[in-house]
Amino acid sequence: MLFPRISRRAIIAAVAIAALVPLTAMIPVGVASASAATAPAGTTVVDSSSSQVKYSGTWLTTGSPSDNGASIKYAGATSSASLTFTGSTVAYVTRMTSSSGTSDIAIDGKVVATINGYSASTKYQQSLFSTSNLSSGTHTIKVSRTGQKDARSTGTSSIVDAFVTLAPAGTTTTPAPEPTPTPVATTAPVQAPAGSTTFDSASASVSYAGTWRTSGSANDSGGGVQFTTTSGSAAFTFQGTSVAFITRLTSSSGTSTIAIDGQTVATVNGYSATTAYKQNAFSTTSLSAGTHTITVTRTGQKDARSTGTSSIVDAFIVSAVPSTAPTPAPISTHRYADCPAATVNVATARELMAALAQAQPGTVIKLAPGTYNEQINMTVNGTASNPIWVCGPRSAVINVGSIQDNHGIQITNSSNLVIAGMTVTNSLKGISVIRSNHVTVADTLVDNIGYEGIHVRAFSTDNTIVGNTIKNTGKRDPFYGEGIYIGTSDANWCAQTTCQPDNTDRTLLMANNISLTGAQPIEVKEGTSNGIIRDNVIDGANAMPRAEEWVKVKGNDWSIYNNTGKNSTMHGFAVNGSVAGWGLRNVFFGNTAPVGAAGYGFFVHEQGSKGASGTKVYCSNTVTAAGSGFSNQSCIS
Repeated sequence: MLFPRISRRAIIAAVAIAALVPLTAMIPVGVASASAATAPAGTTVVDSSSSQVKYSGTWLTTGSPSDNGASIKYAGATSSASLTFTGSTVAYVTRMTSSSGTSDIAIDGKVVATINGYSASTKYQQSLFSTSNLSSGTHTIKVSRTGQKDARSTGTSSIVDAFVTLAPAGTTTTPAPEPTPTPVATTAPVQAPAGSTTFDSASASVSYAGTWRTSGSANDSGGGVQFTTTSGSAAFTFQGTSVAFITRLTSSSGTSTIAIDGQTVATVNGYSATTAYKQNAFSTTSLSAGTHTITVTRTGQKDARSTGTSSIVDAFIVSAVPSTAPTPAPISTHRYADCPAATVNVATARELMAALAQAQPGTVIKLAPGTYNEQINMTVNGTASNPIWVCGPRSAVINVGSIQDNHGIQITNSSNLVIAGMTVTNSLKGISVIRSNHVTVADTLVDNIGYEGIHVRAFSTDNTIVGNTIKNTGKRDPFYGEGIYIGTSDANWCAQTTCQPDNTDRTLLMANNISLTGAQPIEVKEGTSNGIIRDNVIDGANAMPRAEEWVKVKGNDWSIYNNTGKNSTMHGFAVNGSVAGWGLRNVFFGNTAPVGAAGYGFFVHEQGSKGASGTKVYCSNTVTAAGSGFSNQSCIS
């Protein structure tokens, strides 16, 4: 591909474009050790290390199995590389990187193009210039570093991987002898590095095309491999900057191509005279951060010594993505201990309702110890500087008297309100916040509730649930017994939010103690965004009969950190992306998860390929006693 011109040489470059010969017509892109024998008759591959390439200036060498000849030359200062050849066609092959600049291409002393070596992700054996309209005879191609760059690039380096030339038509060439493919070097079985995740060949994360069969050995990862002797491929999508393909080498294995994000980057040889298990046939550590797919495809070709052409998949290993977990910002909230001096004192439900009807910004209503035996409805509006407070000790008990109906406290169309300290018990729902903003529910005890303990919904925004003790929910029906429930299920959007997602956004759930719930201790629904779940303590012992995790996140852009759970029924924390457009970009860090069950510490269910949700699970989380492991996706260190 010839990149857009950056000078008036564009007209000359356009002529060259018309005559381009694709590199695939001369050398297979991505073959790890290309040679003249891998290209059509008449072509010659001249590697960057060849003495035929003349260098001016300072050039350094760096290597990768994915480069032609396993290495390249690169320059970061004024320099050039030239090749003199006989023929009518030539191609310049390079490695594209995020720190490459532009280079001038000259033929016989005349600059004919300026090419751009930038790519956000590293790409190997890329033909950025080729021409096939040269006259017969001897020519010189010269690559010169310009010191200029694409605006997105972090550097201005120039890279030479190889040149490919083609003799003029009618020229008789002597075919190079057929090479013996080099097998993967046999080493001790690979050990996954700390912080990495191994995905076995039987993992649901690996998708297969064609006919694959299972062969088992205790020496393989997971006790077995998948293999094919017919046309087939295996694809694995992951998040990270590094991936390794692990195989079993045998005397009947053939070659396989390796593609990253659809671009072939290598051909690996699975032959070994003796069987070797858990062999790293290909690895790369230079991918851009994000989601990638590695595909292993059987070629049907083989080493001359092999008795077959099978392709074998044992596992893929994904290393942790180098990154830094977010640093939580300090959060200041209203608490019961901050309740100001009373402007109104109440001792009965009727007195409380009357005080609420008269409340103005700055009103402070204090409950005396005792029982308040009615549903308390609140529709009040304070201001940011003068919120309305309703405070009472735990011995001030709002007791509706039955878990079959009514709310303990229902807050509707309110703003800048603080509810703090009292007990809510024996109601169908504990505390509900509906179409309200800047409401704080702090340090209450919510106990023995028919459905959910605290529910925030119906486009409520910027609300805080902090320091509460919530237990014994779902006593009427465990299915509806969440401890804290944020938003509205998409199944109810038309009934409750005019068929629109319930954008109950920017909710803070902090330092709550939740136990003995019928369903998830914390669930945030699709439609919600940009909330924080932090510093909560959750115990699933003898609870959660209708839930598989402590925290289920179905919204977008939530931050979940520094929470501690124990005694789950399956997983610790989970993202559920079952509703299209939701369950995206959620972040988990610093959580402690002694799961005590068969699932994962962090389980991510997402639509499409693995990593598509943009979920980030940092390695700063601590997981123990999880039967399936840390997470079903690799963690970020």
